[in-house]
Amino acid sequence: TRFYGSFDKKQHHKGMSLFSVDPPTVHVQAPTQPRGNLTVIEGHNITLKCVVDRSNPTPRLTWHKDGKKVLQSQDYIISRVKPQDSGIYTCTAMNSVGSGTSNPVYLDVLCDKVSISAKDDNVKVNSFLTFTCDTKANPEPWFSWYHYKQSDPSNWTSLINKKLLTFKSIQRTDEGCYICNASNKIGNGETSQPKFPPTKVSLSLASKVKEGQSVTVICTAESFPLSNFELKRSSTPDFSTSEQFFYQPANQQISLTYTFNVTTAHAGFYTCLASNSEGNMRSAQRKLEGHHPQTPLKLKPFHNPILFPL
Repeated sequence: TRFYGSFDKKQHHKGMSLFSVDPPTVHVQAPTQPRGNLTVIEGHNITLKCVVDRSNPTPRLTWHKDGKKVLQSQDYIISRVKPQDSGIYTCTAMNSVGSGTSNPVYLDVLCDKVSISAKDDNVKVNSFLTFTCDTKANPEPWFSWYHYKQSDPSNWTSLINKKLLTFKSIQRTDEGCYICNASNKIGNGETSQPKFPPTKVSLSLASKVKEGQSVTVICTAESFPLSNFELKRSSTPDFSTSEQFFYQPANQQISLTYTFNVTTAHAGFYTCLASNSEGNMRSAQRKLEGHHPQTPLKLKPFHNPILFPL
């Protein structure tokens, strides 16, 4: 503390008044836990307040995160806190006399995000493959792996409780969808499964039908995310020119089913294109032939008698 004096010339007696100037001292006000730790669940809002304990003249306040200047204000407000907001926060106050810095507050953001990654998306039979359950969950979660066939998504099979799911020799019987679930004390992370382009795209279509007859087209595919389906028609087998016959955006179904009444204009070659964010695949083509229904021959009676000469 420094003291300064001044004389009052208007008084008949000699006098002097004293006033002090002080460098700032500050601390951070927050709902902290012991040892200056602040633990917050992702998505919550927090406010850190820089409280000036002593300063003359009034100081300028600056916030730092991990040693870097982030804001000049008394309050540091974080809306919907994210994992990247984790770090060490301090408040520095500065006036003409000096400066002071608060004790650090460590912000720890808890979260439960999870995703799956694989080094190679093009998997061959007998090859080695490892799925990794990637997560930025805090604290470190425990893991659960599940498997199901896309044709029967309600039938899950529990596999292992590890971060890595490893196949030493992939077989055709391993085909299907794999789910990773990560859980910690914050909750269950969103289940995640590997993304892959459409496979096993097939088209079912009757080849010969009569005009006016109802026919149902069925296109199926396995993929994740689920596929968009586009039914295309062409008058030639090379599909040099084609048109979109029917389109179904991705929904909760793994197949397209479309029914229509056949006319001669529907004759031609058909194929089904399944696509998602990872790629696309086309089914084998099918040919549709429309025929006119045969009209039975009706004989009309002839009323004029035929006379033969005797």
